[in-house]
Amino acid sequence: MKTHLKNEQYLRIADEYDRMVRAKNYKTGSGHMYQDYARELLTWLDKEGIGDVKDITRKEVNAYLQHLISRPKQNGNGHLRMSTINHHLFSIQLLFDHLIETEYLDEHIPVPNYLPKKHNPFALITEEEIKDLYKHCQTTTERALLSIGYGCGLRRSEIENLNTADVIYSQGILIVTKGKGNKIREVALNSVVVDDIKKYLSTERIQRVNSTNSSSDAFFLNAKGERLTGDYLNRMLKAIVKRTKNNDLISKKISLHCLRHSITTHLVERGMGIEYIREFLGHKGIDTTSLYMVRRKRRNRYLI
Repeated sequence: MKTHLKNEQYLRIADEYDRMVRAKNYKTGSGHMYQDYARELLTWLDKEGIGDVKDITRKEVNAYLQHLISRPKQNGNGHLRMSTINHHLFSIQLLFDHLIETEYLDEHIPVPNYLPKKHNPFALITEEEIKDLYKHCQTTTERALLSIGYGCGLRRSEIENLNTADVIYSQGILIVTKGKGNKIREVALNSVVVDDIKKYLSTERIQRVNSTNSSSDAFFLNAKGERLTGDYLNRMLKAIVKRTKNNDLISKKISLHCLRHSITTHLVERGMGIEYIREFLGHKGIDTTSLYMVRRKRRNRYLI
């Protein structure tokens, strides 16, 4: 959709946003999608009488979502697809993050995520439920699993392939050597994660090594001294969940991927930037990361 910006502040913001997107090499299929969608928002705001970005509130953003849902495609055939609407909203989130960094805005403006009625997002564990899971761990292996899956945000396959040598205490990092697409990344470890890992390695794991004469480099070992499979680790997590006797949590059908999704969502809610989130998750580009950059609610068609 062609846009005609006349507002001088919005023109300046659009130009600065364009340079930021290019400098950070944020690429999309259309090449200029993020810039185009940002300009479309700014044009709409100007037409609605919002002449300064500091006057933008949650109300205007939600109204713009309604505009996106109802407006026709450029060719006039039907309305925008769900994926297109979500790309619009992600571009807006990226724009607002930029406006915070450049001090056009003093605080973040919540950006909704469009959810069709039949959309079934990943189950999300709340921070209180995470604490409950830790309370119901019975072994150091279980605590280490939560700290690796939630605290480090590793994929199921990455947890399964993790080796003891991948944890470097002196540098406070965990190295994922077999990430998706064989990519290598570093994950910073907080004190809780380090403590859980150390306790597991110095107790249950060393006991399994000694009792089986295992020479395996695997981080998680079974009673035979062999690498634990992703299926077994998932069952271990489900056993912890069941132990909580929290029906709401049990009904979510939690998996290891839910831990990764949950820590990422919690980081977003705390205001972590997209670059940090992308590196934390090990995503090649920010399009995939954008799925996590908004909070979701299943009970509404869209979040207000």
